Amino acid sequence: MSVAVIYSLYILTAGIVSFLFGGFDRNIILGLGVGFLVFWGNYQLLNLVIRKFLGRNHFLTVQTLFLRFILYAAVAYLCFRGGDVALLMFAVSAIGLSLAIFIVYGIGGVKNQ
Repeated sequence: MSVAVIYSLYILTAGIVSFLFGGFDRNIILGLGVGFLVFWGNYQLLNLVIRKFLGRNHFLTVQTLFLRFILYAAVAYLCFRGGDVALLMFAVSAIGLSLAIFIVYGIGGVKNQ
């Protein structure tokens, strides 16, 4: 399975579990949805930066790395303004991407590449 599939399933499961235990709250959707988009987008930006860095094309590589962190901070602040639940779901999104990467690449996945 790919990182995208595992991460999407994780976000869907986290949303369903949150709705079951916390009821319908728009902050759950805000935190998980925005978190999913930001963390997945940053994962893709990191992929692009690493390819450019390893390909000896260093133009805007460092700036893109800083852009990623600024984007994290801005969206975390947005979720903070949305409430505790949105910020918690944003953190759940971060954990989900890390977990998906570990499942795909950390459990023997690197050997197959």
